[in-house]
Amino acid sequence: DQLTALYVDFPFVAPSDRSSALALLLTVVGRQTIDGLTPLFAVRATGAGSGKGLVVVVVAAVALGLDEAKRLGQPESDDETEKQLLSLGREGTPLVMLDNLTRPLGNGVLARAITSRTFSGRALGHNKTIDVPMPVLAATGNNLQVASDMHRRVLPIDLEGQHENPEERTGFAIEGDLIAHCLAHRPRLLVAALTVLRWWHAAGRPEAILSAWGSFEAWSRAIRSPLVLLGMADPCGGVARLREESD
Repeated sequence: DQLTALYVDFPFVAPSDRSSALALLLTVVGRQTIDGLTPLFAVRATGAGSGKGLVVVVVAAVALGLDEAKRLGQPESDDETEKQLLSLGREGTPLVMLDNLTRPLGNGVLARAITSRTFSGRALGHNKTIDVPMPVLAATGNNLQVASDMHRRVLPIDLEGQHENPEERTGFAIEGDLIAHCLAHRPRLLVAALTVLRWWHAAGRPEAILSAWGSFEAWSRAIRSPLVLLGMADPCGGVARLREESD
């Protein structure tokens, strides 16, 4: 309840999108306990001002104590994507947001990176190949499309524009600066996230009856199952939308 309260004013398309936002938060908090791959989270909206970037910055505030997420623009080529991922891996950046994408999400390098525990490549200025850990990746964009070879690697968090002038909205459940609120209450919120993860481990790591999601079995057990067992919608409910769009 404490975590869902952070997202009460976001115009999610479906309950599964709210669950996906919580899944992103739990994924960053508990990444070291997930013995496997994590999906790329795509925060999409039908228009500007719906809170796409804010969804990710809330995660950065609660999970990492930051008032901003690491933001990158959309890479122009496979080579640029490789250089960015290698650099981020060497820095140990835990969460990265590909912000305001205008072209379809995905290329060969990104697809390879998401389905690999570590990313390998030749770093700038080096002649040898290096292996680096992958950060948790999120992408944002208005009407963002996902390339057909990426849809099985992406978990959508979809928002809908409900206001013609979203910057003029008032009457929020959490008044004032949401990120300042998250930072001010971070100990309580982080404990709430850790409590969810700890409960699942202490309960013997029970698994909800869910459809399989290839390549992300460990993530499904450690993040998806606890949310469903605690009464949330399946965060993978929006994956079918991507499948239809890429058909």
